[in-house]
Amino acid sequence: MKKFTLTVLAAALSLGAAQAQFFTPTTYKGAFGTTDWTSGWANFDPKTTEYPGDAGTTFNNVTIAAGNITSNTTWTKNNASGVRNVYRISGYTYVDSSFTLTIEPGTIIRGSGTGTLVIKRGAKINANGTAADPIIFTSGAPVGVNRKPGNWGGLVLCGAATHNIATGTNAAVEGGIAAKHGGNDDNDNSGVLRYVRIEFPGQPLTAAANSEINGLSMYSVGRGTQIDHIQVSFSGDDSYEWFGGTVDAKYLIASRGQDDDFDTDNGFRGRVQFAVAQRDTLVHDQSGSNGFESDNDVNGTMRTPQTRPFFSNVTLIGPMSSTSQVVSSEFKRVAHIRRNSACSIYNSAFAGFPVGLLADGKRTGANIVSDTLQIQNTVFAGIPASSDITVTAMDTTVDGTTLNLAYVASWLLAANHANDTLATAAQLQLTAPFNLTAPNFLPLTGSPLLSGASFSNVRLGGFTSVKSELNKNIKLGSYPNPTAADAFVNVILEKASEVSVSVQDVTGKTVLTLPANRYEVGSNDIMLPTSQLNNGIYSILITTNEGRNATRLVVNR
Repeated sequence: MKKFTLTVLAAALSLGAAQAQFFTPTTYKGAFGTTDWTSGWANFDPKTTEYPGDAGTTFNNVTIAAGNITSNTTWTKNNASGVRNVYRISGYTYVDSSFTLTIEPGTIIRGSGTGTLVIKRGAKINANGTAADPIIFTSGAPVGVNRKPGNWGGLVLCGAATHNIATGTNAAVEGGIAAKHGGNDDNDNSGVLRYVRIEFPGQPLTAAANSEINGLSMYSVGRGTQIDHIQVSFSGDDSYEWFGGTVDAKYLIASRGQDDDFDTDNGFRGRVQFAVAQRDTLVHDQSGSNGFESDNDVNGTMRTPQTRPFFSNVTLIGPMSSTSQVVSSEFKRVAHIRRNSACSIYNSAFAGFPVGLLADGKRTGANIVSDTLQIQNTVFAGIPASSDITVTAMDTTVDGTTLNLAYVASWLLAANHANDTLATAAQLQLTAPFNLTAPNFLPLTGSPLLSGASFSNVRLGGFTSVKSELNKNIKLGSYPNPTAADAFVNVILEKASEVSVSVQDVTGKTVLTLPANRYEVGSNDIMLPTSQLNNGIYSILITTNEGRNATRLVVNR
């Protein structure tokens, strides 16, 4: 395909205003400043909460049969008589492709057994709760000890975004669920999840490994999907797991889960901001309970797209309120990054885990050396000094750098990365982070978390001021131009760099953004999906470590 090199039109872009971006710049590190965004809709004590359907309550049972939903369907909070509906699921319920399941604010769904809601590829869920009336998926068990991790399956979203699984665009979903995922549309839209609680999910589906359903499982979900204000409590497996895809998310809570809080695999490249996780000393998993677990793929290959999510403003509270506290050996690490993953973390605060970082494997170490994997402006507190950082299978040399524990320790605490360690969790000065049923994660006056965040990294938007000059030394073009389908942006780099792409219409409104990825010296082609763009003239803004430049693209179908 012939490449068309275009003259850069500096006048086409007005950079006098800050560009729209996913990450919201903060001065504080961790998930909270002075506002508690969990207030009013989250529930940290669901074992004792009386829900419609419990003994003594007035309700209308609605049994959802296992099988396929084959029309646009709405689940309502109340029936026609104003009585609260309780939707019961006890098997696999699938929303078929091209159909939408709408769930009204305040609706209660109670699961048991293998009860699992699966949104198939091409289908949508419209679960748009509110702070005053969240949508609640919870256990069918009565109040008390019978409510526990794994009471039912969970919520599964399947999309058509890219992943790196060898089986291609029809990859199977774990546990024998009758759905496929994957495609070539990173802007795919699986719907909306807002103000949703998911309680006591995570039942193992078979005896085989990796057959559990997570609280919220996301398979190849695209960035057209909206996910924010979600709480997963007492999950029998991971609270959240992403298998490929590009979906972004904000305001996530992982409460007292059994396995990992945030698990990323198979080429996931989304962005997450404002997330909190809290651990219970009595809830853990034989496979090892971590805050983050991240793999490129099961064998740690070089398959692309690489697992490369960006997390910012995360607070993780482990099981140890003091470094002398003895907890189960199944509690492991703040972050286990392995198998060639390049999961990166910024502006965050971690406390109370036995180990800080396990950078696992030569290829993971190579991602550290290449600066593909980053941890910056983050605080590790109350983690035993003898195991702040652990490295396995990395006593080797990559590009002239000896990878070992000493190297990773010095990398993590290098001055330019602005990370810090504190001897005790109490030094974070959070209000009540270890209270399990009524936690308060807000920093107290004087907390070291109230300052020190940075969003100057290009991955987080890269904006240090609201005005910026174009750098015409960054060689840039697009093809085909005009285009009737997807286009490519060609960027020629003199140095390896992070590159992010945003697209503006003629009014200056940002209509499309692509997360930052690392590109090498020389000519690089970046695919620009245009399925969501109307016919017209667009300005393409490229941001690199060396600055910005812009070009023009005409869409004409």
